[in-house]
This record gives sequence, C-alpha cells and structure tokens, in this order.
Amino acid sequence: MRKFIGRLFSNPKAHLLSVAAALDFPDDVQRQMRKAGDEECEAILLAQVEGRHGGPVDWRGTAEDIYQTLDPCLTSSERALMPALSELQAQPPAQIAAAVDAYLLPGPRALRALESFGDFVIVLLVPRHKLEAFDRSVGSWLA
Repeated sequence: MRKFIGRLFSNPKAHLLSVAAALDFPDDVQRQMRKAGDEECEAILLAQVEGRHGGPVDWRGTAEDIYQTLDPCLTSSERALMPALSELQAQPPAQIAAAVDAYLLPGPRALRALESFGDFVIVLLVPRHKLEAFDRSVGSWLA
C-alpha cells in the first residue's frame, strides 16, 4: 500500500529519469527521455541499460532469467561474486535480486529490481557510491 501511495504523488516517469542520471546517461538521451511519454521513456531507458547495466525480466522470471540478463553486464570480478544458481531459492525476481545483491556487497555495483510500466521488472547494476541517492530517488518503484 505504501508503494502505491508513493506513486500517486510522483511523476510516473520521474524514477526513470533518476535512473538515467544515476547511470550517467548522455545529456541528449536524458533530454529525449524527458520529452517522451511514460512508456516511450521506459523503452529509451531499456535501450540504454541492456547489455551494460541490466535489463527487463518477466515478472514471473527465475534466477536463470536474471543471470541471463546480467551476464553481458558483469565484470569478471562481479561474476566471481555471483552465487551458483543452485544456491538461490525459487522466488519472485525482486527477491532473487536482493539475494544476489547480498553476494555482490564487496563489488563496485549493487543489484536492484524496479517495477516497470509493463509485465516485467527491470534489474539494474547500480554503482555503490550512487546507491543511497538511487534508492531514495526511485523509492516506491523498487520492486
């Protein structure tokens, strides 16, 4: 309920713009996002993050789906921190992301899951030094 109330009092795409800022998207991309409608803004964000910072995972996705999305984004040192798939319980993607993030604590990036405008969640690797501001800015959209 708290998440829903938080969304009522915010611009629906404000969290996407804060993600763009946290991940240092180019200024022209951020301008394009500001001019776009909600769903187009999300599509621009996804085009920028896929293969670099994460991507979409079906809301019923598995740990394997999350690993597939993250694989091209991980450094070798981050990959070494990831738990074996067999160590993760079958849970919703947001809970899997939280479990994996606990393993990534020594690394330079944290793993977050955001709710989307569609039937998926967006898993993102966020620089740890920007994490507190990121979490605060996306607030009620954290999955």
